[in-house]
Amino acid sequence: MQQKNSHGVKISNLSFSWPGGAFALEIDQLQLQPGERAFIYGPSGSGKTTFLNLVSGVLAPQRGTIEIGGQDICQLSGARRDRFRAAHMGVIFQQLNLIPFLSVHDNIRLPLVFSRDKTPGSDIDIRIEQLVKQLQLDLSLLYRRADQLSVGQQQRVALARSLVNRPALLIADEPTSALDQDSRDAFINLMNQTAAESNSTVLFVSHDRSLQSHFQQSFDIAELAGQGVAS
Repeated sequence: MQQKNSHGVKISNLSFSWPGGAFALEIDQLQLQPGERAFIYGPSGSGKTTFLNLVSGVLAPQRGTIEIGGQDICQLSGARRDRFRAAHMGVIFQQLNLIPFLSVHDNIRLPLVFSRDKTPGSDIDIRIEQLVKQLQLDLSLLYRRADQLSVGQQQRVALARSLVNRPALLIADEPTSALDQDSRDAFINLMNQTAAESNSTVLFVSHDRSLQSHFQQSFDIAELAGQGVAS
C-alpha cells in the first residue's frame, strides 16, 4: 500500500452564510484521520450541498479553517483552491459527470490536466491501468468512449477518476442513489477498498441513513452544522 497522505481532514470554527440571507452553516469541530471513512447523513435541503462545496473549496467561509492533507484551503485564492482540488481531492458525483465523447483513459486522467502536478506520462498510464484492474474493469475498455459503457462500468470509471491522484480526500456525493441494494453495497465496498490503497480519507454524503454501517464514523448534518438555515 502506498501511503501518500500524512494528514486527514480538520474543520474548526467554520461559519458560512449566503449574502443577504439567514445564517447557513456553523461547524465547531470535525476531524478525520488519514484513511478514515466517514458518513454524513441529511435529507434534501439539510445543507449537504453547501457543506460539500465548502469542504471542496467551491465556496469560501466567512470564518474558520478547513485543512485537507495539512493545507488550510481557506487561505488560498479561488484559482489556487481549484488547483488544489484537482491535485489533492477526488469527487464522485451523483450524476457521475463523465465526458461522454472522451475515452475511459482520458476521463480518468482528467484531474491531472487541471492540477499542476506534472507526473511523467508513463507513470500516469501505469497508475490508470492499476486502477482499472483493481476496479475489475477490462483493460480493453481503456480507449472506448465513456458513453459506450454500461452504467456499472461508468460508475467504476468515475471512481477511478476520483482516485487517480491518490487524493488526501475522496468526496462521494450520493453516487449510489440510483442503484439497487446489492449493487449499492458492492460499489461502496469497492470504493472503500480502493481508497484504502492510497490512504485516502473518505467523506460519503447521502440521504440514506442505512448506508452508515459501511463507515467508521457517522454524522447528522443538522447536528454537525448547528441550527442555521441551509440548502
